[in-house]
Amino acid sequence: DIAYAYIMKHDYEKAESYLRNAIQYYPEYFKPTYFMGTLKYQQKQFDQARKYLLDADQIIPGVPKIRLLLGESFEATGDISTAIQYYKYVYESDPNGQLGQVAARHLLRLGILKPARRY
Repeated sequence: DIAYAYIMKHDYEKAESYLRNAIQYYPEYFKPTYFMGTLKYQQKQFDQARKYLLDADQIIPGVPKIRLLLGESFEATGDISTAIQYYKYVYESDPNGQLGQVAARHLLRLGILKPARRY
C-alpha cells in the first residue's frame, strides 16, 4: 500500500522500489505484482507490463481489468492475435460493463466485431 501511495504521488522510482521488494519477498501476493504491471503499463513499458500482468493473472486468474491491460500491452508490442484473445475474454465476461465496452471498441477497431445494424 505504500507503493500505491507513491504511484498516486507520481513518484514512480520509490513505488517501483517498494514493489520490487514486495514481489521478491511475497511473490504469491497479488497486489504488488498487479501494481507493478499497471505501473509499467502507465510508463508504456509494455513488455515489462505484460510480464507482471501475466504473473498477476496466474495469482488470480481471469480479472477483466488485468486481461484488458494485457490485451492492450500485447497490441502495443505488435502481438495482435494474442491481444484479440484477451479483448474477447473481457468482452464476453463483461459485455455491458465499462471494461467490456472498451474491449468491444478494440474488437470493432480491429475488425473482429461488426457494428450493430440499425433499422
